[in-house]
Amino acid sequence: MNTQLCSFEQAKRLKALWFDWNCTASYQKETKELTTQVEHSNTLYYYFCAPTVALALKWFRDTKKIMAAVGIDCNGKYSYHATVGSIFSPFNSENNFFDDYDLAESTLLDELLTEYENKNSHG
Repeated sequence: MNTQLCSFEQAKRLKALWFDWNCTASYQKETKELTTQVEHSNTLYYYFCAPTVALALKWFRDTKKIMAAVGIDCNGKYSYHATVGSIFSPFNSENNFFDDYDLAESTLLDELLTEYENKNSHG
């Protein structure tokens, strides 16, 4: 798949963090069905926007001011890292390498979602 969409759970978690960017795909809340035929006016109530993982990471960069990226090492393995300002954050996979870029990127998104959910639940 050229553009990896967020999973239903990732889309739901993004919505809880106020992700509000326009997307060309959405998940129906009740059935979890992925669709591209959604009237934007109905998105708020019946659908979770389904951005690509790359767009969700861009949203984190633009709204949360966190630079998160996936890199590749000399052995062809992928890992991720993130920085907040000039501070290297705990979001890194230097001891956990991935064979698949999309999996590394999706795992990074899950890490960011978990961190910001915890941050919001603790004030």
